[in-house]
Parts: sequence; C-alpha cells; structure tokens
Amino acid sequence: MKTCLKIALILQVFLFAFESFAQDEAMQIFSRAEHLRKSNNFIAAIDEYERALALEPENPRFAFSKGMCYMTLKEFDNAVLAFEETSKLKSDFVPAYTMMAKCYQNLERYLRVEESLDQAFRFETDLRKRVKYKEVIINMFYKQENFDRALKHINDVKVIDPNILSILHLEASINNKKGNYSAAKQAMISATTILPSKDPKSVAKYYYELGYAYNKLGEYENSAQAFKLANFGPYKSLIARLSPAFYTSLATCHIKIKNYDKGKEYLETALKMQNTFSHAYVLKAQIAKMEADQTKAINEYKEAAKVETDRKKLANIYAGLAELQLDNGLYNDAIISADEFLKLDNKNYQVKFTQAIAHYKNNNFKQAINILEMLVGYPGLDVENKSKFQFALAMIYKDMNNTDRAKIALKASAFGSFSTISKMELEEITSNEKKEEVN
Repeated sequence: MKTCLKIALILQVFLFAFESFAQDEAMQIFSRAEHLRKSNNFIAAIDEYERALALEPENPRFAFSKGMCYMTLKEFDNAVLAFEETSKLKSDFVPAYTMMAKCYQNLERYLRVEESLDQAFRFETDLRKRVKYKEVIINMFYKQENFDRALKHINDVKVIDPNILSILHLEASINNKKGNYSAAKQAMISATTILPSKDPKSVAKYYYELGYAYNKLGEYENSAQAFKLANFGPYKSLIARLSPAFYTSLATCHIKIKNYDKGKEYLETALKMQNTFSHAYVLKAQIAKMEADQTKAINEYKEAAKVETDRKKLANIYAGLAELQLDNGLYNDAIISADEFLKLDNKNYQVKFTQAIAHYKNNNFKQAINILEMLVGYPGLDVENKSKFQFALAMIYKDMNNTDRAKIALKASAFGSFSTISKMELEEITSNEKKEEVN
C-alpha cells in the first residue's frame, strides 16, 4: 500500500513538473512568436503560435494572437476561426468578438458582425465600450436602411442608459425616416432637455430632427422654434426644404404639368406653415381661375373656329380651345382640338404637350408617353421645357408603377425649376424600393 502511494506521489510530481516545463516552453515559443509578429514576419509567427498551442491548448492568448496575424494578412476566414477558438477557450474574452466583427465587416457578412458585437456587448463591463459596440451595429443597419433591426439595438442600449445623446439622435432620425414622427419627437424632447450646451454647432442636429418631426405632425409653430436652433451649417438647406416657399415651388412644378390637385395639396401645406404667405394664395387663385367653368368661352372659341379662314389665326383659336377644354376636364375634346391645330402647325410642342396631358388625364398612358417621348427629343428644345416634359413622363410612369422608367425620366428632368422636385421624387422612389427589399 505504501509502495503504491509512493508511486502515485512520484507520478503526480512528475506530471506537475512536465506540465510546468511544457508551459514554460510554450511561453518561450509564444515570446518568439510575438517578436516575429512585431517584426511583420506573420507567417513564421503563426507557425510559432501553433507550436505554443500544441503545448498549451487552453491558452486563449495564443489563439488570439494567431488570429491577429491572419487579420493583418487579410486572411479573414482564418482569422475568424482563430478568434472563435479564443472565445471557446475564454467566453468573456471581449477583444476576440470585436476582432471577429471587423473580419466579418471585411467579408460583408453583416449579420455576423451584429452577432459578434452583441457578444462583446454581453461580456463587456465598461459602459462606454458597451454603448460603442451597439453604436457600430446601429450605424451599420442605419446605412443599410434596415431601420427595424437598428431600433432593436437602440432599445437594448436604452435599457442600460436611456439618456445617451448619440443614441437618442439615431432613434429620432430613424423614426423620422420611418414616418414614426411622434416617437422621433419624444426622443428629441428627451435629448434637448439634457444637452450640455446651446452651441449651434453641437445642438443643430438634435433640433433639426425635432423640428422635422413637429413639421410632419403639423405642429408648425413648434417646428419653427426648433428650426431656429438648428439653422446652422448643412441643416440650413434641409430646413429650407421644409418652408412655405419650398412647398410653393413644388406646387408650381405640378401646376406647369396641369396636375392641379397635387399643386393645391402643396399650397395648403405651405399655408398651414405660414398663413400670411401671399404667393400661395396667388397660385391658388390662378388654379381656381383655370379650373372655373369656361363653357361660354369654349363655345365662343368653337364659333370662331367655324368662321375663321386665316390658317395662323385658326391655329391660335384651336390652341386656346384645347387649353380651356383640358382645364375643364373635357379631355377627349381637348385631344380633338389639338389635332385640328396640328393639321395647321405640326411643330408646336406646347400644343402637343397639351394633347399628351389630355391623354394622361384620360388614362390613355400609352398615347401620352408616345407624345412626350417624341417631345423630349425635339430639336432645339430649351432646358426648362425639356425638364417639364421629362417630369410629366416620370409622373405617368410613377402612376403605372414602372419605377425603373420613372427614375430614368426623373434623372433627365432634374434641371431648371424642376431640379429639386425631380431629385425629391427620385429619393422617394429609391427609399421605397429599399424598404421593399428589407421587407
């Protein structure tokens, strides 16, 4: 019995000594590997890390350093394997997860980035770093316009600290983009009550999101107050796009293509913002005049056409008649009058445009498109009219849900007075397409 105990004791001492020797040797090899890594001899360093791991397979530092070498060599798949090995050896080894996330970013495997940084968030004890990991995820999904996924991570952060300004700003920006204006408003009310200063450079972005939310909720007085504090740097032009003058300019573009209903809608918005904005009333008056019952005038034009013998004068009569008939909703009559004009003068692009709009209003989209496609190629056509014709084309294609053709027409119409509205319509179509892709 004593002999057995002695043998067991000797064996235990031997094993301990062997293990200590192996660990010492592993550390020596690791030191050599570190020296090779710092000398940019990464392949040789990886071999040494492998040798160290063979002697001490439970050491996470060896696996992590091997991963860093692979990462420097841009062998991201191998780096991920090494960092995964590290996390298995020590589940709370946070740098393994952050480095894994960087590898996945380079591999454009974004859900894996999310997964890795979520693990870093889980094990990290430093609050500032935890927030930083979530911000990377949130900004990644923000850029991809995957807003629902971004909001999930925003809520995770708010559980541990509901008053982080950068997170509240992202929350408001996302909700404004999603049309959740009440949620955006609440986030920015929370943020603006804890801002450390009133320096416009620092606070403009918060008050812009607040003003935007108020604007979309129809709280125009509150919006104006918020925009006063946001009217700085790049936000000046953004705020200008939410002014009565801006909406009036949008209305003008729709009036030019005879889309009076949309024009009136924009004018009403402008007047809700500022009921003393006189130009909006003037444009509403012009629309009312054009849409007023013109039966008597139309009949007089018809009588004039019956008796006129001068070709030039007769052409002018038919041009005026077609315009009145279009404005009064007599689309078939407008098409016929335009045809009569074109028998006398087949090169007048304004009358052809009147005819195209009459077809459009009559839901004869194909005929309208054919005329407008011909008009945009008209020799010597000025930029303003070409933009008008292209914008009308875009609106027809939009009504047909042909977004590809609508986008082409909008890019071509983005000049002159149609520049802003074309870009805005293009942004709206592109944004809707991205939302559909996410869903």
